[in-house]
Amino acid sequence: MYSAAFEFGWQSRLQYGRAAATQNITFETIEPELEKQWSQRQAAKDHRLPWQAARDTARDAWNQVYDALSGDSQAKTNTNG
Repeated sequence: MYSAAFEFGWQSRLQYGRAAATQNITFETIEPELEKQWSQRQAAKDHRLPWQAARDTARDAWNQVYDALSGDSQAKTNTNG
């Protein structure tokens, strides 16, 4: 189930990163929208993973995409977008 959260995180970073190409958008800024989307996706599933359980995995994936695209090999768990 956490693989779905990881996939959701990196896909969301690519989606919102392109939309905000002129500014860096942080996970925390967009989190309310991500939580809403996650809940909608989970509603149709038999085995649901609540947002609070998926959040850290999704954020880690978001940060890994940020690091890869920015060319930064250091993890920025709490500071990047």
